[in-house]
Amino acid sequence: MLFFFSMGYRRLSIFPSSENINESKFSILIPFRNEGEQLPGLLQSLDQLDYPKKNFEVWMINDESSDNSLEAIHTFTSDNPNLQIRIIDNNRKTNSAKKDAILSGIELSNFNWIITTDADCRVPENWLKLYDQAIKTYEPVLLAAPVGYTNIKNTVLDQIQFFEFLSLQIITIGAFGLGKPFMCNGANLCYHKTTFLSLNGFEGNEDFAGGDDLFLMEKMLEQYPKSVHFIKHKDCMVNTKTENSWNAFFSQRIRWAAKSGGYKKRIGKLTGLIVFFGNLTLVVLLLSAFFYPQIWAFALLSIIIKILADLSLIVNGKVLFNRPIVPLFFLVSSLIYPFLNVYIGFQSFFGFTWKERRYQK
Repeated sequence: MLFFFSMGYRRLSIFPSSENINESKFSILIPFRNEGEQLPGLLQSLDQLDYPKKNFEVWMINDESSDNSLEAIHTFTSDNPNLQIRIIDNNRKTNSAKKDAILSGIELSNFNWIITTDADCRVPENWLKLYDQAIKTYEPVLLAAPVGYTNIKNTVLDQIQFFEFLSLQIITIGAFGLGKPFMCNGANLCYHKTTFLSLNGFEGNEDFAGGDDLFLMEKMLEQYPKSVHFIKHKDCMVNTKTENSWNAFFSQRIRWAAKSGGYKKRIGKLTGLIVFFGNLTLVVLLLSAFFYPQIWAFALLSIIIKILADLSLIVNGKVLFNRPIVPLFFLVSSLIYPFLNVYIGFQSFFGFTWKERRYQK
């Protein structure tokens, strides 16, 4: 499966950027909840965008923050009045706070191209230029783009997140390259507002806390299969931060895994099953080898094959994501991750806690 996605990743060409007239108009929607420490960095990166400020607006949707998030935004806007920033409260209607927040922003937005990102992200200078060029090139209804990590530390926790997230990004791009997209990331997503409304937006997936990205993409693919594209270009990559604790890491990954039951695309379901049962097989083999020494050779051979397959996928992202691969951390991550994946998979059936809220399966 990993070789298959590696082939798709190489098949999708780097997006050919060019000069343009920057005429597309964007409404950037950013839900936030207790992100006071992260928001100044995000807003600074938005202010530094190389794009006419009259052609984009920023909607900050407050999801019941109890920290200094609002104060941080007000401080920034008073110092940077040229950036169009509006703050609204999330209008909760469903089980998904994030979908409600995005819908709250869409209902008030003034422009027909919606872009979503997260409050802990940083956007690149040419971000909107690349989206504008892609709109002219593809005439899309939805555009996905890459997400990377910044300030990765040399710790096991950070390195595991880096390798796992890099794998997910390469698989995402590889699926687009094969013409069978099934994943995208709401931290860097652009779609046509009129199309969103005509398809009744997030209707049908309100019970899932997440999925504001992939479920919407599935809807648009169903109606407009030739109008959903990926911008494979480093200058369109949004960067986010790693989780700073194991509890936060597990909560985030369990939240991601919990929405897998809502996949409609068979390739998405099949990929999830192969990953889970492949890792479960490795865990069972390794644990069984302690009781049945005769299977050690088979267990070690399976691990070697897994590591080589992982490596064949990871090396594809070296240029686009521009991150060095530390061999020791890669090896440790490959050995630990099967146990983490199996634990996360089982835990996803019992709900999760995210942003101080409890969600049931």
